[in-house]
Amino acid sequence: MTDTHMDSDSGAEEDVNQEMSAVEEAVAARKRRLMEMKSRMHGVEMNEEDYDKEESITKKSKNSEKTFRSYQVSAAFSGNFRLPVDSKVGEMDKSVKTNLRAVEEEIEEQLRLANDTTHVDKIDLQALAPKKVDWDLKRDLSTKLDKLERRTQAGIAHLIRERLADGKITDLAEAVASAQ
Repeated sequence: MTDTHMDSDSGAEEDVNQEMSAVEEAVAARKRRLMEMKSRMHGVEMNEEDYDKEESITKKSKNSEKTFRSYQVSAAFSGNFRLPVDSKVGEMDKSVKTNLRAVEEEIEEQLRLANDTTHVDKIDLQALAPKKVDWDLKRDLSTKLDKLERRTQAGIAHLIRERLADGKITDLAEAVASAQ
């Protein structure tokens, strides 16, 4: 019985090995297809070593230097910028230290002025109040007053026309003067 049991185990192992080899073949075929696709996309011949390593040869991962047509790149923006360092490691140049001190002093001055509230007491409340108290009323009523003014002028013109049409007043100046 042990022999048959061992035979069935070895048969199962062979099935597993065949399945693994089929899976490995599928993986290898997929890797080949991916490499072909990447080489078509990037325009660079891809090898299996490139697939395993970081793809430093492809177009997208190249660290090529950009060309600027409209201006010259200064050293500060070209990626080669470094802070000036003395001969001792870690010590900055004296000019950088003085610039840092000047910046610190400026920040301290601004903080001191921001925290200083004595100038708030000097504000006159009359300066904050509007010049005319009724400015909002004038704004709201101006459209109504304009409409009323137009109607008044139309009414006066109508009265003058009536008086001229009746024939009582023949002079235009006399009709205008009597209408007012």
